[in-house]
Amino acid sequence: MHRSFVMVVSARRPAFKHPAWRWLAFIVAAVVLCLLLAWLAVPPLAKHLLQTQGAQWLGRPVSVASVDFKPWSLELTLKDLSIAAQAPGSQADAQPQPAPQFHLDRLYVNLSAQSLLRLAPVVDALVLDAPQLKVRRLAGGGYDIDDILQKFSSDPAQPAPERSEPPAFALYNVQVNQGHAELDDEVTGVHHVLDDLTLALPFLSTLKSQREVTVQPQLTFLLNGSRFASTAQSLPFTDSRKTSANLQVQALDLSPYLTYLPKDTPARLTAGHLSLDLQWTFEQAEAPQLHVAGRANLQGLAVADAAGQPLLALDQATVDLADVAPLARQVRLSAVALQGVRGTLARRADGSLALMNTAAPQESTSPSPTPPAETPWQVAVERVQLDGGELRWVDDAVKPQARSG
Repeated sequence: MHRSFVMVVSARRPAFKHPAWRWLAFIVAAVVLCLLLAWLAVPPLAKHLLQTQGAQWLGRPVSVASVDFKPWSLELTLKDLSIAAQAPGSQADAQPQPAPQFHLDRLYVNLSAQSLLRLAPVVDALVLDAPQLKVRRLAGGGYDIDDILQKFSSDPAQPAPERSEPPAFALYNVQVNQGHAELDDEVTGVHHVLDDLTLALPFLSTLKSQREVTVQPQLTFLLNGSRFASTAQSLPFTDSRKTSANLQVQALDLSPYLTYLPKDTPARLTAGHLSLDLQWTFEQAEAPQLHVAGRANLQGLAVADAAGQPLLALDQATVDLADVAPLARQVRLSAVALQGVRGTLARRADGSLALMNTAAPQESTSPSPTPPAETPWQVAVERVQLDGGELRWVDDAVKPQARSG
């Protein structure tokens, strides 16, 4: 008796033909397609919007050399962003200015995917390389950027908006490198240059969960050749707004700023270099508190009277601030040191002292109501040191002229 065996072979469906795998492949293909479309479409669209809408908002031509976008890492890079200067003839005394009003070599933004989870912009990095700004103060009054400022200034007829919560955002690794700005003052004939500006801001956030994190910005720059450096620690979005900062200024030449003093000032500063190393703290309590400490140094000071004659000069003045609270009107100085003080006191032919001209004339006005009494200033100086003082006396009331010192 023969037995027959029948082999039954069941054909299995390949794994890649399973519906789940097909759905996964479809999703991956859709994501890749979207990323590819974003990579191709965002750069020309962003460039077009920046140039057209930017020109409409600013009233100036705006140009961008290139835009690069990487959707897989959410990185956006702009190169050679320029805003044109004011067109000649837009104001009566405007002069042709071929250089752009503003130019930025590179803008880099890296957006974080956490923006989707927090429903607020979260930027992992924001870098501005070589921003350059040129501004002119026109001889006829105003500035060559007034037309732009007017577009963004609020209408005074509109009521001021009520104070509300700041918009939610988080910024990490903010950097400004090699910043440069120029102010050409046609009124005074002075040209101011701010150069080598560097700003580093590791973190800034208005998110409620991160408001108690300390913000630590660092800022350095050269202003007319003098070095400024500042560091700070702040909680800008808390109720206390507690802030502490350090400001360092190295040998700031005061001469470029002397032209801004009123012309009728009886005593005029003609020369001097200022250096500062100050630490200040601020806290928004029931009564705002501001405290300043550190050292101020003034070298090569020269003061003249209205006629241009020397009035006061000193080689060096150093003031050590123990605690200065300007809001509370309290000043406590640990030391004041004066070196090489030279003063000139003159008597005119009519017997009056030239020093009397240093007081501004009082205009006769009708009696006004007595203002409420204010808290007087309290000033305390622990130590004063004078080294090398000299007083010159010039008397024109006698013949021949008498001089001493």
